[in-house]
Amino acid sequence: MTESTTISAELPWISATATEDGRYLTVYASPCVKESDDSYRPVREYLAGKCYSRMTGDSVKDENMMFGEARTVLHEIHEQCPDYSHTCSVETLDEWYGDAVPC
Repeated sequence: MTESTTISAELPWISATATEDGRYLTVYASPCVKESDDSYRPVREYLAGKCYSRMTGDSVKDENMMFGEARTVLHEIHEQCPDYSHTCSVETLDEWYGDAVPC
């Protein structure tokens, strides 16, 4: 099992953890959380200045999250720019998922 570091934990709104080696970041957030929200700030700060690829993104039912749903995204963090499509600056959560749910 890989150890992880908590980047953000404001349940039932958002939780984000990075693997100890810093290679992966998982963000688990309520659908009404926008990247511009204060609760998303630790994730923005963690990704700032990093090259990364969004590997997966999905919505799941979760009674413990606000509005009974969560969006989960796995990011792969690159040590160097890879030879394939990736992000070298933060894209918005809204671009990835479409508009967030108004709260």
